[in-house]
Amino acid sequence: LARLLRLVKVFMQSDFAWAEGEFFQSFIMAVIGLNALVMGFEVEMPQYDNLWFYVDQLLLMIFSFELVVRLKRSGCRGFFTSPKDWTWNWLDFIIVMGGVVDEWMLPAYRFVLSLAGFELGEQSSSLGQVMSMLRMARLMRILRLVRLIKDIAPLYKLVV
Repeated sequence: LARLLRLVKVFMQSDFAWAEGEFFQSFIMAVIGLNALVMGFEVEMPQYDNLWFYVDQLLLMIFSFELVVRLKRSGCRGFFTSPKDWTWNWLDFIIVMGGVVDEWMLPAYRFVLSLAGFELGEQSSSLGQVMSMLRMARLMRILRLVRLIKDIAPLYKLVV
């Protein structure tokens, strides 16, 4: 527990200027592209569902880390009201938080209910529809590549 607290302390005191650098932005672009490929593979190769589950968890951890770093770097007010990036930031926030709810919070909630002895019936169809829409919204993350490419001058020159 002490190590975890030390890690949180270091995290809270860090500058995170590196998060705006080309290397980190290029890494995130690669992860977004990989996420799009994995979503296609999930549809085409359902026999590897166990593998796709763990890949999705890893990608969600990376996107969650990136979101937390960007929130810490900009502050909540700056992140959500930035004149330049507020739409992208809100889109990222909604997509990542939808993934966190769908992949981590709802299974944990169901697990706690099952431990408490509650019967887990069919989940509400409206919640299922919302979660399906949020999963599909993950594809919109590809649009973010356009913004990231504009921010990295050599890539922007290559594309244009």
